[in-house]
Amino acid sequence: MPKFRKGFSLLEMILYVAIVAIIGTLLVNFIFGLFQGFNKVRAKREVLTNTRLAMERMLADIRSAHSVYTPTSIFGSSFGQLSMETKLNLPADENRTYFDYYVSSSRLYLRRDGGSPLAITSEAVRVTDLVFQYLKNGTSNAESVQIKLTITSPPGGREDVSATTTLSASATVRGNY
Repeated sequence: MPKFRKGFSLLEMILYVAIVAIIGTLLVNFIFGLFQGFNKVRAKREVLTNTRLAMERMLADIRSAHSVYTPTSIFGSSFGQLSMETKLNLPADENRTYFDYYVSSSRLYLRRDGGSPLAITSEAVRVTDLVFQYLKNGTSNAESVQIKLTITSPPGGREDVSATTTLSASATVRGNY
């Protein structure tokens, strides 16, 4: 009668450890990939949301403005400034007021005449380009503004989970009509 030994041989133990190590490595890489994918989607969503909301707000304000205030506007250059004259939401004893869109510390701000600046974009993103173009129809004196806005996320973050979006749009000042 043959005598059987209990336990594992050295070869069986090495094979077992190698298989467990391979499965563990694959599992860790899979989980890391899931987190990286989640962070990439979150960065894209943050950028798209900020870009869309900022663009919608600027376009709505342009449409409701009375005119473009060119003395303080900066057109055709990166990180430009748009100043508008409006007759909406006037302070007491005023017949017009002004508001400005500009970039400071990589964030888009709105400042209404006499008020504090209001950040339009979140701290989770940075504005990397903002260009305003002033368009005026010579025959009808209709004023329009074209906007190109580029936002990147995350500020100072890892390149493998960053996202960038550029939107361009234009709106006509309707306050003169």
